[in-house]
Amino acid sequence: AIIDSPSYHPTREEKDLLWRFRFSLVDNRRALTKFLLAVDWTVDSEVVQAAELLEQWRKRNPIEVTDALKLLGKHVAFQTNLVRSYAIDTLAAAPDSELRLYLLQLVQALKYETMDEQSTTPRTSLGSSKVTMPVSSLATFLINRAASNLELANYFYWYLKVETKNQTHGSRYRNVFAALEKRLSETPFSIPGIFNVATPDDILNSSARPFRSIVDSVSKIGSTFLHHENAGGPVDASGSGTGGKRKASRRRSVWDVLVAQDKFMSGVMDVQERCRDARGKKDAKEAQLRSTLAKEGFSRSSQRLAFPLPAAPHILVNGLRPESAKMFKSAVYPALIEFHVEATVPSKEVPTQSSLSDYKVMVKTGDDLRQDQLIIMMIRLMDGLLKRAALDLCLTPYSVIAMSPTSGLVEFVAGSFPISQILTNHNGSIMQFFQTSAPEKGAKYDVSPETMATYIRSCAGYCVITYILGVGDRHLDNFLLRASGHFFHIDFGFVFGRDPKPLPPAFRLTREMVDGMGGVESVEYRQFCSLACQAFNALRKSAGLVLNLLDLMSDAGIEDLSNNPSSDPEGV
Repeated sequence: AIIDSPSYHPTREEKDLLWRFRFSLVDNRRALTKFLLAVDWTVDSEVVQAAELLEQWRKRNPIEVTDALKLLGKHVAFQTNLVRSYAIDTLAAAPDSELRLYLLQLVQALKYETMDEQSTTPRTSLGSSKVTMPVSSLATFLINRAASNLELANYFYWYLKVETKNQTHGSRYRNVFAALEKRLSETPFSIPGIFNVATPDDILNSSARPFRSIVDSVSKIGSTFLHHENAGGPVDASGSGTGGKRKASRRRSVWDVLVAQDKFMSGVMDVQERCRDARGKKDAKEAQLRSTLAKEGFSRSSQRLAFPLPAAPHILVNGLRPESAKMFKSAVYPALIEFHVEATVPSKEVPTQSSLSDYKVMVKTGDDLRQDQLIIMMIRLMDGLLKRAALDLCLTPYSVIAMSPTSGLVEFVAGSFPISQILTNHNGSIMQFFQTSAPEKGAKYDVSPETMATYIRSCAGYCVITYILGVGDRHLDNFLLRASGHFFHIDFGFVFGRDPKPLPPAFRLTREMVDGMGGVESVEYRQFCSLACQAFNALRKSAGLVLNLLDLMSDAGIEDLSNNPSSDPEGV
């Protein structure tokens, strides 16, 4: 019971028991974190024994990544170099795809690195030989992994940049950001998604055949890329060059690409903010947005190299379509921006080359997206856990990225409609919506069986996940549905048990949603209930991972996690 408890505060009696049976605990990998909590780190003899036992654990029962994340937390028992080095060694075995799921929390864990735990990586400003403070072992590990993977580099760049604004820990994050700059400035960006490769021909002529599809996927931008290897001249605020030749050209680095991405997106956000604050109604603001984007050079340009989108680094874009820009009437007037897609790099989310020609995102300023970013990350994690348990519940973890504490991007899911709008347009019936958008004569309810199955599965998945995360303020405007049957939630302003209304339900399942399955007496509704139970039981097995990730986010400045007594790991 002591080992299985999620509590970080064992009683004195529990600590005594753990210490008394410490030698037998090394056969149980899950006992390590509780044993470390029982060690008195002010007593040298106990510290020596802890080091010896930790080495036995490493050899006989190495911990899993789940527990390694816990060892990077802020508890005093995890603040020693010995413990944190062991955790980093465990994380090193995780593939990039798994590390990506935990990257947001690992960036937060940098706050808990002790100052005497330092690597030899210096902080050096670009173009300067001045050496300042070194960075921690965890920071060095993350920088090295980012230097070998574009997706990790992209997200690590933005997660760090947001934290550099932190009033308490900002200097530490600026130190890590400078070390990342130095490392990525030395990492050539030759082909999107693959670093340290000179040309497509080098890959095709080598034995690295698995990379052929990635080379093919970027063939569309080959001529543009080669042009920019030799093109020079000044660059305007939108990232467009003015031509000319460099006397001594150099190959672009990964850092160059991320800075170009940052400059372009910051320019777009500046335009959106200016138009938002301009006088006039929505239509006038929208017209000004379109004209300003066109006038200031944000359209597609042959003088600009394609860059990855911050919210979707597997998508390479070159400018946007000013004429299609829209603004939504709300307090912050978010803008819907459509980007020109040059190519897509195969990734875990998009395993093969896509034929996308455009990609839409919501640009928001004056709004803190860090809480939405966390919830979407947890949904993506739980989606992976469910699929590992052979439960594909057709979830839609759309992309969200905070680019500052008050701005960011949200993926626009094309073809989705609020449930409130669907009910208004289809006589209050989701079933009628399916019969119109996904008809199949002769099938049950005259609806495509695949669409109905997707609807049932996605409803079950989101009911369970929003219950676990305590998502509040659920109403028919933040439930969205696609013609394919994919149901999903948006707008996570109230989570971990908070809700603007008194006595909210544990999760929201309306009569209209059930009627869309055929009613409470239908076979489909019973299938929904069965899937929900299976999903909950599957996620319970990974409760430790979920709690560890939330614990690492406790000092992230997310309102519903930091200022809500019921949202600590024990409360959750």
